[in-house]
Amino acid sequence: MLKLGEILPYFLKVELFQHCSNLYITPKRKLVTQAIFMKTVWRLWINRNDKVFNQKHKSVNMLLEEIKRGSYWWMANR
Repeated sequence: MLKLGEILPYFLKVELFQHCSNLYITPKRKLVTQAIFMKTVWRLWINRNDKVFNQKHKSVNMLLEEIKRGSYWWMANR
């Protein structure tokens, strides 16, 4: 049986991605917003797996830094 915590991230992801897609901003800013969003979801997923399967815990600040660095790197290397 699925718990609410296992279902919510998917629906939250879809709703937020649709919200980002409907923003009235330039195409470049929309691309940057979507990249940051996708990197955030990805890092949260990786962090969740590390916590559940490897018993690794990261601080919120460390997680935010990884999201910032990863988003910048992704946009800089496109």
